[in-house]
Amino acid sequence: MNIIYITPSRKVGKYEWRYMVYEALYFSFKPGKDEMTRFTRYQYNAFGIWRNETEHPRYDGNDGMYAGLPKRLYGIYKSNETAIQNALKQQEKL
Repeated sequence: MNIIYITPSRKVGKYEWRYMVYEALYFSFKPGKDEMTRFTRYQYNAFGIWRNETEHPRYDGNDGMYAGLPKRLYGIYKSNETAIQNALKQQEKL
């Protein structure tokens, strides 16, 4: 995994949160089609360790749009939207 961009962290609820753009190998079901692809995810800082949002105690992948996470996380994305979009678009130039 190659980290491309990380937003400044922001306190939301009990934890510091950040948004990350990273590049990782995407495994295709078609032979020979595996490639590096850019992904995004939120991370939270629990006791000095950055963890993925899926490890958050209230995470629920079946809970619609917010997945059980704080709704204010959108503010982190929105305030850094241009930089995030630029980091995602850089892949198109590779």
